[in-house]
Amino acid sequence: MRAVHDLPGHLLALRAVSASTVEANAPRFVVKSFMCADCKQPAVWTADEQEFYAHKGFQNPPRRCSSCREARRRQRDSGR
Repeated sequence: MRAVHDLPGHLLALRAVSASTVEANAPRFVVKSFMCADCKQPAVWTADEQEFYAHKGFQNPPRRCSSCREARRRQRDSGR
């Protein structure tokens, strides 16, 4: 495999265009805030959580903060 600096100029330009195209099409996730539907407190939806949601194919952002989501899970699971 050749090192990048050994590539002919036209291939270097092609590589630069390809890399910038991939970066331009990559989703950008930024921290977002929202109000929890249960406790009405402000909550944060981190970029990592957004990436996870996108990877799983989830279409909607969270409606509950992490504490309320966990409480809901415990309540749901205790009824089993």
